[in-house]
Amino acid sequence: RLGLGVNVSFGSIYPALARLEREGSVEAVTPSESRLGSLSTGSLSGERASLRSRRGTPGLGRRGRKVYRITERGRQEFVERLANPATVDDGRNFSLRMALARHLTPNRRVTLLERRRADLVERLEELRAGTRNEQLDGYARSVMEHAAQSVERGPGVDRP
Repeated sequence: RLGLGVNVSFGSIYPALARLEREGSVEAVTPSESRLGSLSTGSLSGERASLRSRRGTPGLGRRGRKVYRITERGRQEFVERLANPATVDDGRNFSLRMALARHLTPNRRVTLLERRRADLVERLEELRAGTRNEQLDGYARSVMEHAAQSVERGPGVDRP
């Protein structure tokens, strides 16, 4: 689980990392290259794990882990994908983009928000047009009205 309601399975992350490594977007690093420095963990077991990590030897019975770092090419690809208007922007996707938007320039952030607003306005117009459909039964009409109200009330149409 990566937070923000994003779940990633090990069955998808490792093939993705292998592909990114082949493409030159990430590279494997040795334990000494991936050191962040000595951090105080506040617990004896945490300090022991930190010491083992600094020595570069995995604990007994544990496999060594492959650590990756993003390359400059990977950074550029990440920013391009984040700012790409061609990708589908449902609510969850947009929330993830906003969480990562600090990696975009201010102008690209504004463009991302303007595009989201335009998408929501278009969606709202489609929903309102659908509610006027004479062939809809009462239940279907009320579902569409509810969806339109949700889009209208949500952030990004006419308010933050």
